[in-house]
Amino acid sequence: MHRAVGWSAAMVVVLAVVVGLVAGCGRGGVAAPSGSTPAQSGSTPSSAASASPVAYAGGLRGMLAIDTAGVSRAAGLAPGELRGVVFADRLHGWAVGGARVFATSDGGASWASEGSAVLAGSTLSGVAFADDTHGWAVSEEGAIFGTSDGGKTWSAQSRPGGACGLRAVTCVSRSKAWAAGETLGGEGIIFSTSNAGHVWTAEKTDLAGPLCDVSFADARHGLAVGNGGLALATDDGGRTWMRRRLPTTRWLNGVAYAGAGNAWIVGGGGQIYASRDGGRTWQAQHSGTLHSLSDVVFADALHGWAVGDDETVLATTNGGRRWLQLASGAEADRLVSVASPATR
Repeated sequence: MHRAVGWSAAMVVVLAVVVGLVAGCGRGGVAAPSGSTPAQSGSTPSSAASASPVAYAGGLRGMLAIDTAGVSRAAGLAPGELRGVVFADRLHGWAVGGARVFATSDGGASWASEGSAVLAGSTLSGVAFADDTHGWAVSEEGAIFGTSDGGKTWSAQSRPGGACGLRAVTCVSRSKAWAAGETLGGEGIIFSTSNAGHVWTAEKTDLAGPLCDVSFADARHGLAVGNGGLALATDDGGRTWMRRRLPTTRWLNGVAYAGAGNAWIVGGGGQIYASRDGGRTWQAQHSGTLHSLSDVVFADALHGWAVGDDETVLATTNGGRRWLQLASGAEADRLVSVASPATR
Protein backbone atom coordinates (compact mmCIF):
# COMPACT_ATOMS: atom_id res chain seq x y z
CA MET A 1 0.00 0.00 0.00
CA HIS A 2 1.22 3.51 -0.72
CA ARG A 3 -0.20 6.47 1.13
CA ALA A 4 1.58 9.70 2.03
CA VAL A 5 1.95 10.51 5.70
CA GLY A 6 4.28 13.45 5.38
CA TRP A 7 7.66 14.52 4.05
CA SER A 8 10.35 15.68 6.44
CA ALA A 9 12.68 18.53 5.51
CA ALA A 10 15.63 16.18 5.85
CA MET A 11 14.24 13.77 3.26
CA VAL A 12 13.53 16.63 0.85
CA VAL A 13 17.19 17.59 1.12
CA VAL A 14 18.26 13.95 0.61
CA LEU A 15 16.27 13.53 -2.60
CA ALA A 16 17.32 16.97 -3.83
CA VAL A 17 20.90 15.76 -3.55
CA VAL A 18 19.94 12.78 -5.74
CA VAL A 19 19.02 15.19 -8.53
CA GLY A 20 22.32 17.00 -8.18
CA LEU A 21 24.39 13.80 -8.18
CA VAL A 22 22.70 12.28 -11.22
CA ALA A 23 22.65 15.54 -13.17
CA GLY A 24 26.31 16.01 -12.30
CA CYS A 25 27.30 12.71 -13.95
CA GLY A 26 27.11 14.13 -17.46
CA ARG A 27 23.35 13.60 -17.92
CA GLY A 28 22.20 17.16 -17.65
CA GLY A 29 19.31 16.14 -15.43
CA VAL A 30 17.88 13.78 -18.07
CA ALA A 31 17.31 10.13 -17.26
CA ALA A 32 20.21 7.93 -18.24
CA PRO A 33 19.79 5.61 -21.24
CA SER A 34 18.44 2.14 -20.55
CA GLY A 35 21.21 -0.21 -19.43
CA SER A 36 23.47 2.43 -17.87
CA THR A 37 24.66 2.04 -14.31
CA PRO A 38 25.05 5.40 -12.52
CA ALA A 39 25.50 3.58 -9.22
CA GLN A 40 26.49 -0.07 -9.04
CA SER A 41 24.57 -2.26 -6.62
CA GLY A 42 26.60 -2.74 -3.49
CA SER A 43 28.87 0.25 -4.12
CA THR A 44 29.56 2.82 -1.41
CA PRO A 45 30.73 6.11 -2.91
CA SER A 46 32.79 8.03 -0.38
CA SER A 47 30.86 11.26 -0.94
CA ALA A 48 27.64 9.64 0.31
CA ALA A 49 28.83 6.81 2.51
CA SER A 50 26.83 8.13 5.46
CA ALA A 51 23.64 8.86 3.51
CA SER A 52 20.43 7.43 4.93
CA PRO A 53 18.19 5.39 2.61
CA VAL A 54 15.07 7.21 1.46
CA ALA A 55 13.33 4.11 0.05
CA TYR A 56 13.56 0.31 -0.06
CA ALA A 57 12.87 -1.98 -3.01
CA GLY A 58 12.10 -5.69 -2.82
CA GLY A 59 13.10 -8.03 -5.62
CA LEU A 60 13.75 -11.59 -6.63
CA ARG A 61 17.18 -11.52 -4.99
CA GLY A 62 16.32 -9.60 -1.83
CA MET A 63 16.07 -5.94 -0.86
CA LEU A 64 17.84 -2.81 -2.05
CA ALA A 65 18.32 0.35 -0.03
CA ILE A 66 17.96 3.51 -2.14
CA ASP A 67 19.95 6.56 -1.05
CA THR A 68 21.66 9.61 -2.51
CA ALA A 69 24.35 7.49 -4.18
CA GLY A 70 22.00 5.04 -5.88
CA VAL A 71 21.37 1.55 -4.54
CA SER A 72 23.00 -1.05 -2.30
CA ARG A 73 21.94 -4.30 -0.69
CA ALA A 74 19.93 -3.68 2.47
CA ALA A 75 21.73 -4.83 5.61
CA GLY A 76 20.51 -7.64 7.84
CA LEU A 77 18.44 -9.55 5.29
CA ALA A 78 19.27 -13.03 4.04
CA PRO A 79 19.19 -13.36 0.23
CA GLY A 80 15.86 -14.47 -1.14
CA GLU A 81 12.76 -13.29 -2.93
CA LEU A 82 10.89 -10.31 -1.46
CA ARG A 83 7.71 -9.39 -3.34
CA GLY A 84 6.12 -6.89 -0.98
CA VAL A 85 7.51 -3.97 1.03
CA VAL A 86 5.52 -1.44 3.06
CA PHE A 87 6.01 1.16 5.79
CA ALA A 88 3.29 2.20 8.24
CA ASP A 89 5.28 5.23 9.39
CA ARG A 90 8.87 6.50 9.37
CA LEU A 91 10.05 3.70 11.65
CA HIS A 92 7.92 0.59 11.15
CA GLY A 93 8.11 -1.43 7.94
CA TRP A 94 7.68 -5.00 6.66
CA ALA A 95 8.87 -7.09 3.73
CA VAL A 96 7.41 -10.42 2.56
CA GLY A 97 8.39 -13.13 0.09
CA GLY A 98 8.05 -16.88 0.00
CA ALA A 99 6.82 -17.74 3.50
CA ARG A 100 9.11 -15.16 5.06
CA VAL A 101 8.25 -11.93 6.89
CA PHE A 102 10.81 -9.33 7.94
CA ALA A 103 10.14 -6.26 10.07
CA THR A 104 11.99 -3.08 10.96
CA SER A 105 11.33 -0.64 13.79
CA ASP A 106 14.14 1.78 12.96
CA GLY A 107 13.23 2.96 9.47
CA GLY A 108 15.03 0.11 7.71
CA ALA A 109 18.41 0.35 9.43
CA SER A 110 17.92 -3.23 10.66
CA TRP A 111 15.46 -6.02 9.85
CA ALA A 112 14.34 -9.01 11.93
CA SER A 113 12.63 -12.21 10.80
CA GLU A 114 9.03 -12.61 11.96
CA GLY A 115 6.03 -14.73 11.03
CA SER A 116 4.39 -17.90 12.26
CA ALA A 117 3.76 -21.50 11.26
CA VAL A 118 0.48 -20.61 9.53
CA LEU A 119 2.50 -19.01 6.73
CA ALA A 120 4.44 -22.22 5.94
CA GLY A 121 4.12 -23.24 2.31
CA SER A 122 2.85 -19.83 1.22
CA THR A 123 4.25 -17.64 -1.53
CA LEU A 124 3.56 -14.21 -0.08
CA SER A 125 3.05 -11.57 -2.75
CA GLY A 126 1.80 -8.44 -0.98
CA VAL A 127 1.65 -6.74 2.41
CA ALA A 128 -0.15 -3.73 3.90
CA PHE A 129 -0.22 -2.21 7.38
CA ALA A 130 -2.65 0.34 8.80
CA ASP A 131 -0.36 1.17 11.73
CA ASP A 132 2.54 -0.42 13.60
CA THR A 133 0.47 -3.41 14.74
CA HIS A 134 -2.43 -4.15 12.35
CA GLY A 135 -1.81 -5.47 8.85
CA TRP A 136 -2.44 -8.07 6.15
CA ALA A 137 -0.45 -10.24 3.78
CA VAL A 138 -1.69 -12.12 0.70
CA SER A 139 -0.28 -15.05 -1.25
CA GLU A 140 -0.12 -16.34 -4.79
CA GLU A 141 -2.15 -19.31 -3.53
CA GLY A 142 -5.05 -16.96 -2.76
CA ALA A 143 -4.69 -16.86 1.03
CA ILE A 144 -5.24 -13.77 3.18
CA PHE A 145 -3.45 -13.48 6.53
CA GLY A 146 -3.97 -10.91 9.27
CA THR A 147 -1.89 -9.73 12.20
CA SER A 148 -2.61 -7.49 15.18
CA ASP A 149 0.82 -7.61 16.85
CA GLY A 150 3.05 -6.08 14.21
CA GLY A 151 3.63 -9.31 12.30
CA LYS A 152 4.90 -11.48 15.15
CA THR A 153 1.93 -13.82 14.68
CA TRP A 154 -0.49 -14.27 11.78
CA SER A 155 -3.87 -15.92 11.32
CA ALA A 156 -5.58 -17.08 8.13
CA GLN A 157 -8.73 -15.16 7.15
CA SER A 158 -11.45 -16.76 5.06
CA ARG A 159 -12.73 -15.28 1.80
CA PRO A 160 -15.51 -16.26 -0.63
CA GLY A 161 -15.10 -17.84 -4.04
CA GLY A 162 -12.97 -20.60 -5.42
CA ALA A 163 -9.27 -20.93 -6.09
CA CYS A 164 -7.43 -17.78 -7.10
CA GLY A 165 -4.10 -16.05 -6.81
CA LEU A 166 -3.68 -12.75 -4.97
CA ARG A 167 -1.01 -10.26 -5.95
CA ALA A 168 -1.66 -7.13 -3.89
CA VAL A 169 -3.30 -5.85 -0.71
CA THR A 170 -3.92 -2.31 0.56
CA CYS A 171 -5.68 -0.70 3.53
CA VAL A 172 -6.78 2.67 4.85
CA SER A 173 -7.51 1.71 8.48
CA ARG A 174 -7.46 -1.21 10.91
CA SER A 175 -10.86 -2.29 9.61
CA LYS A 176 -10.89 -1.45 5.88
CA ALA A 177 -8.73 -3.29 3.33
CA TRP A 178 -8.78 -4.62 -0.24
CA ALA A 179 -6.96 -7.48 -2.01
CA ALA A 180 -6.59 -8.02 -5.76
CA GLY A 181 -5.49 -10.80 -8.10
CA GLU A 182 -6.94 -13.30 -10.55
CA THR A 183 -9.09 -16.43 -10.72
CA LEU A 184 -7.79 -19.71 -12.12
CA GLY A 185 -9.54 -18.75 -15.35
CA GLY A 186 -7.44 -15.59 -15.62
CA GLU A 187 -10.17 -13.10 -14.67
CA GLY A 188 -9.43 -10.21 -12.35
CA ILE A 189 -10.83 -10.27 -8.83
CA ILE A 190 -11.05 -7.81 -5.92
CA PHE A 191 -11.96 -8.62 -2.32
CA SER A 192 -12.70 -6.15 0.47
CA THR A 193 -13.26 -6.15 4.21
CA SER A 194 -14.74 -3.48 6.47
CA ASN A 195 -14.35 -5.36 9.76
CA ALA A 196 -10.62 -6.09 10.00
CA GLY A 197 -10.84 -9.25 7.93
CA HIS A 198 -13.51 -11.12 9.88
CA VAL A 199 -15.51 -11.12 6.62
CA TRP A 200 -14.14 -10.61 3.10
CA THR A 201 -16.49 -9.84 0.18
CA ALA A 202 -15.87 -10.33 -3.54
CA GLU A 203 -16.25 -6.87 -5.11
CA LYS A 204 -15.30 -7.57 -8.73
CA THR A 205 -14.98 -10.95 -10.42
CA ASP A 206 -15.76 -10.46 -14.11
CA LEU A 207 -12.71 -8.63 -15.44
CA ALA A 208 -11.10 -9.65 -18.70
CA GLY A 209 -7.60 -9.97 -17.27
CA PRO A 210 -5.60 -10.39 -14.07
CA LEU A 211 -5.12 -7.50 -11.64
CA CYS A 212 -1.60 -6.70 -10.50
CA ASP A 213 -2.08 -3.92 -7.95
CA VAL A 214 -4.69 -1.96 -6.01
CA SER A 215 -4.38 1.28 -4.05
CA PHE A 216 -6.79 3.52 -2.14
CA ALA A 217 -6.43 7.20 -1.27
CA ASP A 218 -9.18 6.95 1.36
CA ALA A 219 -12.13 4.73 2.21
CA ARG A 220 -13.98 5.67 -1.00
CA HIS A 221 -11.46 6.41 -3.75
CA GLY A 222 -9.36 3.61 -5.21
CA LEU A 223 -7.56 2.40 -8.33
CA ALA A 224 -6.67 -1.06 -9.64
CA VAL A 225 -4.49 -2.00 -12.62
CA GLY A 226 -3.64 -5.13 -14.57
CA ASN A 227 -3.23 -6.90 -17.89
CA GLY A 228 -3.87 -5.35 -21.30
CA GLY A 229 -3.82 -1.75 -20.10
CA LEU A 230 -6.60 -2.45 -17.61
CA ALA A 231 -7.18 0.46 -15.21
CA LEU A 232 -10.19 0.68 -12.89
CA ALA A 233 -11.41 3.40 -10.54
CA THR A 234 -13.97 3.48 -7.73
CA ASP A 235 -15.45 6.34 -5.72
CA ASP A 236 -17.71 4.25 -3.49
CA GLY A 237 -15.23 2.09 -1.65
CA GLY A 238 -15.13 -0.66 -4.28
CA ARG A 239 -18.82 -1.46 -4.65
CA THR A 240 -18.65 -0.33 -8.28
CA TRP A 241 -15.62 0.06 -10.56
CA MET A 242 -15.31 2.15 -13.73
CA ARG A 243 -12.78 1.48 -16.47
CA ARG A 244 -10.30 4.24 -17.27
CA ARG A 245 -8.85 4.37 -20.76
CA LEU A 246 -5.10 4.53 -21.09
CA PRO A 247 -3.32 4.51 -24.48
CA THR A 248 -1.71 1.10 -24.01
CA THR A 249 -2.35 -2.61 -24.18
CA ARG A 250 0.70 -3.51 -22.11
CA TRP A 251 0.64 -4.80 -18.57
CA LEU A 252 0.05 -2.14 -15.93
CA ASN A 253 1.86 -3.39 -12.84
CA GLY A 254 1.77 -0.78 -10.08
CA VAL A 255 -0.39 2.12 -8.90
CA ALA A 256 0.05 4.64 -6.09
CA TYR A 257 -1.66 7.72 -4.68
CA ALA A 258 -0.20 10.83 -3.10
CA GLY A 259 -3.31 12.32 -1.55
CA ALA A 260 -6.75 12.12 -3.12
CA GLY A 261 -5.94 13.99 -6.33
CA ASN A 262 -2.53 12.72 -7.42
CA ALA A 263 -1.90 9.19 -8.68
CA TRP A 264 0.63 7.30 -10.80
CA ILE A 265 0.60 4.03 -12.76
CA VAL A 266 3.66 2.14 -14.03
CA GLY A 267 3.92 -0.78 -16.42
CA GLY A 268 5.63 -2.60 -19.26
CA GLY A 269 8.11 -0.85 -21.55
CA GLY A 270 8.95 1.81 -18.96
CA GLN A 271 5.46 3.29 -19.03
CA ILE A 272 4.49 5.89 -16.42
CA TYR A 273 1.13 7.67 -16.33
CA ALA A 274 0.11 10.46 -13.96
CA SER A 275 -3.28 11.80 -12.92
CA ARG A 276 -4.03 15.09 -11.16
CA ASP A 277 -7.77 14.51 -10.84
CA GLY A 278 -7.96 11.35 -8.79
CA GLY A 279 -7.63 8.96 -11.73
CA ARG A 280 -10.27 10.34 -14.11
CA THR A 281 -7.73 11.36 -16.75
CA TRP A 282 -4.13 10.29 -17.31
CA GLN A 283 -1.06 11.79 -18.98
CA ALA A 284 2.04 9.85 -20.06
CA GLN A 285 5.37 10.76 -18.44
CA HIS A 286 8.80 10.09 -19.93
CA SER A 287 10.65 7.53 -17.81
CA GLY A 288 13.86 7.36 -19.80
CA THR A 289 13.87 3.55 -19.79
CA LEU A 290 12.34 0.69 -21.75
CA HIS A 291 12.63 -1.71 -18.83
CA SER A 292 9.32 -2.93 -17.45
CA LEU A 293 8.39 -1.05 -14.26
CA SER A 294 6.76 -3.05 -11.48
CA ASP A 295 5.90 -0.61 -8.70
CA VAL A 296 5.78 3.06 -7.78
CA VAL A 297 5.49 5.04 -4.54
CA PHE A 298 5.17 8.76 -3.80
CA ALA A 299 5.79 10.60 -0.55
CA ASP A 300 3.83 13.64 -1.74
CA ALA A 301 2.81 15.21 -5.03
CA LEU A 302 6.46 15.78 -6.00
CA HIS A 303 8.76 13.10 -4.57
CA GLY A 304 8.54 9.51 -5.80
CA TRP A 305 10.34 6.35 -6.90
CA ALA A 306 9.65 3.62 -9.46
CA VAL A 307 11.39 0.24 -9.77
CA GLY A 308 11.42 -2.63 -12.25
CA ASP A 309 13.33 -5.15 -14.33
CA ASP A 310 17.14 -5.34 -14.42
CA GLU A 311 17.30 -3.56 -11.08
CA THR A 312 15.92 -0.34 -12.55
CA VAL A 313 15.43 2.44 -9.97
CA LEU A 314 13.97 5.83 -10.95
CA ALA A 315 13.42 8.92 -8.79
CA THR A 316 11.62 12.23 -9.28
CA THR A 317 11.44 15.45 -7.26
CA ASN A 318 8.91 17.24 -9.47
CA GLY A 319 5.93 14.94 -9.72
CA GLY A 320 7.34 12.96 -12.63
CA ARG A 321 7.97 15.78 -15.08
CA ARG A 322 11.53 14.48 -14.96
CA TRP A 323 12.51 10.97 -13.86
CA LEU A 324 16.17 10.32 -13.01
CA GLN A 325 17.62 6.85 -13.37
CA LEU A 326 19.60 5.95 -10.26
CA ALA A 327 20.46 2.40 -11.31
CA SER A 328 19.82 -0.13 -14.06
CA GLY A 329 21.33 -3.36 -15.24
CA ALA A 330 23.74 -3.69 -12.31
CA GLU A 331 22.43 -7.19 -11.56
CA ALA A 332 19.93 -9.53 -13.17
CA ASP A 333 17.31 -8.76 -10.54
CA ARG A 334 13.69 -7.83 -11.03
CA LEU A 335 12.54 -5.32 -8.45
CA VAL A 336 8.84 -5.81 -7.77
CA SER A 337 7.96 -3.54 -4.85
CA VAL A 338 9.08 -0.20 -3.45
CA ALA A 339 8.24 1.67 -0.23
CA SER A 340 9.59 4.60 1.73
CA PRO A 341 9.72 5.40 5.46
CA ALA A 342 8.15 8.73 4.47
CA THR A 343 5.07 7.00 3.02
CA ARG A 344 2.60 4.22 3.62
